[in-house]
Amino acid sequence: MSYNNTQLYLLISDLVRSFLSACVFLRLGILFPLTGPRFLPGGIADFFLTVYTTSVLLDGFEYVTIFRHVPKTGVPRTSGRRILATVFARVFLTAALLNYPKAAKNIAFSIVILCSSVVDFFRYTYNFYKVRTYGGSVGWLTNLRRVSYTFGQPVLVASEAALIFLCLRLVETEYGYYTDYLDYDWWANKFAFITKTVVYCYGPVFYLIYKTKVASLWKNTTKSHVKTE
Repeated sequence: MSYNNTQLYLLISDLVRSFLSACVFLRLGILFPLTGPRFLPGGIADFFLTVYTTSVLLDGFEYVTIFRHVPKTGVPRTSGRRILATVFARVFLTAALLNYPKAAKNIAFSIVILCSSVVDFFRYTYNFYKVRTYGGSVGWLTNLRRVSYTFGQPVLVASEAALIFLCLRLVETEYGYYTDYLDYDWWANKFAFITKTVVYCYGPVFYLIYKTKVASLWKNTTKSHVKTE
């Protein structure tokens, strides 16, 4: 088979992100039994957050430069709204954890690592196979992708929301940003307002995206070879 430059880029991009997701999962499996959730961030946080954020930034880049201009057939693709929501959520959570790393000691951070690595691994592996076979798919891989998203994504989003809420609590109680002085600290004040807004919107936005995505994933299951991402 011969591939054009766009297909070669997608093959490499999906394969690398699938491999990195597997690396995150394996690293979690090795470190978590040894360190537990409180000390896990010291051995995996930087690597995970880099993979976690870069993956969706590449999704955004690919949507703007490639998938926005092609029909919804023949290649894996997703919706612009879901891409935008995912990019914002992951970038915001990464920024929050980098500013308030104590939140990463909570078990929710370990769950985020687990769920995101599993969901992303099957998604990018599916995308790679679909590009490589010019839109083909295999039943077991398609079903693994469906199941991982259907059950893993709600747990992932709930854990992300929990971490964002923990960061909000840290803004108000630790690192010198006590409640009595919150109004006098510009960064803490603005971050607290933005974080509260994000927490309130997280559930409704996720529900709308999730309902549409799951319906798309499980629609016409006997004709999955013509389905797109």
